[in-house]
Amino acid sequence: MTGEIRRPLAALTLAVLTGVGLVGPAQLAHADASHARGPRPAMQLPFPCEQKWRLNTWGHAPALDMVREPQRATNGSKLIAPAAGTVVMSKWSNGAGHSVKIDHGGGWYTVYIHLRVRSVKVGDRLTRGSVLGQVGGTGTNGNTPHLHFETWYDKNGDGKTGWGGPGVERVPSVFNGAVYGNRDGQEYRNVSSNNCNVGELGPH
Repeated sequence: MTGEIRRPLAALTLAVLTGVGLVGPAQLAHADASHARGPRPAMQLPFPCEQKWRLNTWGHAPALDMVREPQRATNGSKLIAPAAGTVVMSKWSNGAGHSVKIDHGGGWYTVYIHLRVRSVKVGDRLTRGSVLGQVGGTGTNGNTPHLHFETWYDKNGDGKTGWGGPGVERVPSVFNGAVYGNRDGQEYRNVSSNNCNVGELGPH
């Protein structure tokens, strides 16, 4: 367990190794049937091309905790936008540390928590591959360095999404056509980023 992300025993018990497969349009349509106000953005992992990462749901699906493979390379790893959007939150909080939230349009948002460094501010317009900052372990809930990642869908159209609790609007994430995080206790090893051919882009 040395150097590994630590979670409560109940969550660790759930962390069994499972596979992930590609899904077709019909499966994605079914997954999004109750969240169909706007098309889901075509997202890639929020890391540079061909980097390999481990994704875990632990006990908080559909949220994902991500560490680089090998894990010792996680702290300070570059974080980049998985799709175009606008920064609607960039702040520090004691629990979450450095955090960023992106509005991708159509009611879709992504959230990034425990960053070591933030490189964007509210209002920045991003393209896929824009640098958001660095992965870290900040905040009282940061633990070992990792990226806590969430995808949100504003299904009731009120223009807001919450952080947790009853009625939250978190949904499983889709990267490069594969669904991740549809239940607790999932682990995906050596997931390779296809966030390629984007160069060193920044906010504009």
